Amino acid sequence: MKRLLSILLLTLLILTACSTNSEDINTSNETYETKVGDSTAVVEQSKDSATFESEYSLDDFVNLSSNIVKCRIEGFSEFDKNIFIYEATIIEELKGEIIDLPFTFYADNNYDLNKEYVLFLEFFDSALYGHRVYKPIIFASTDEENIFSYYTIDDKVQLSYDEESATANYSSLKQFVKKVDNGLKTNKSTVESNIIYTDDFDVLIENSDYICQIVPVELIASNPVLNYMKCKITKNYKNKLKEDILIFLPSDSKIGEEYLVFLFESSEGVYEINSLISFIAKTEEKTFNKVLNKLVKQ
Repeated sequence: MKRLLSILLLTLLILTACSTNSEDINTSNETYETKVGDSTAVVEQSKDSATFESEYSLDDFVNLSSNIVKCRIEGFSEFDKNIFIYEATIIEELKGEIIDLPFTFYADNNYDLNKEYVLFLEFFDSALYGHRVYKPIIFASTDEENIFSYYTIDDKVQLSYDEESATANYSSLKQFVKKVDNGLKTNKSTVESNIIYTDDFDVLIENSDYICQIVPVELIASNPVLNYMKCKITKNYKNKLKEDILIFLPSDSKIGEEYLVFLFESSEGVYEINSLISFIAKTEEKTFNKVLNKLVKQ
């Protein structure tokens, strides 16, 4: 099942904060169905936004969120085109536990300084970013009458009558989240990470899913942290990958250069390095040859 984020917002790792070289953009609207929790949502997709038209519920968003927090925006800085890193003080956690403090999240410019919001978050762990990355699925803000409104990245969420009455203020929202969250079978805030925290290559070799030599052949998208690249496999050392694959690599990776990489599959057919030391350029001869010798002896 596709993640809700691939529909509601531009996925940060893939193309959210990325610039592409493509100018061929389809400007026509398309309508299709997608699953959101146990509900079916009808989505109208245009070049500017994806908007829900029917049949979804706030408890689906609670279910999909790894964390729900009430916070106050303290500052922000630009990350990339239309994407900002927000610094926020956590006032209360309604679901999950934020493990990286001070708390930051990545989003567009929907948020005002010194204003309080309730964020429905999803996260991913990435060796490329060096920390857990949080991003809102939806967020809630209040008007002067303390009535909550819920928004996706582009649009106001239209709640059912029952949901409006159950979540009209912060106190009722807390009760709603607690009721829904208590019925969940899994807690997405404690999902096992694929990142390996080590500076020992023997540990990395033992625990990596894939180890191979690659040559990037095409830059698909990029942001200040990463390059999303099509790469040619020149040699497999641990588990076999097909000749051409898609990989998230550090932003200093270059087309035509050869690298030794330690990977995991981050989504179907897409791979990512699994630690801070999992990307070794062939030009770094001492380290490259040292690790290569360890692999040959396996």
